[in-house]
Parts: sequence; C-alpha cells; structure tokens
Amino acid sequence: MKGSVTASCGHKLADDEEGVDVMYGTDSCDAIEGFRPAVAYAHFCQKCAAEWKVKGWLFADQAEADAYLGRPT
Repeated sequence: MKGSVTASCGHKLADDEEGVDVMYGTDSCDAIEGFRPAVAYAHFCQKCAAEWKVKGWLFADQAEADAYLGRPT
C-alpha cells in the first residue's frame, strides 16, 4: 500500500509529481506586538505554485522575503 503526500496547498501529489518549495507574505500575531508581517515557507503542487507566481503572490528569493519583513538587504 502506497502512502500519499498532501502539499501545503491542499492537493495530493501524484507518485511521480515533485512539489515546489515556495515563500509568501502573511501575518503573524502575538499579544504584545499584535499583527506584523511574516513569511510562510511551504511546499505546493506545481499547478498552485505556477498560479501563485503569475498572480505575484510568491517571493522570488530570500532577498524579496527579507524586504517584505523590512530587513536590510
């Protein structure tokens, strides 16, 4: 019996399918600082990664993620 892998996007990956590591902007919240920018690191199916990339929702690299967080590059 084969197992299955469900990507962070919610889709099950086929046995021969490789997922894609992605980074995107989100928010984090705590009781002291409230909401603040955060970066999510996830593993998407290829279709969702391509769709999110076209929509401009993914960071191309760590430098873009750091800029989103306000870190100097």
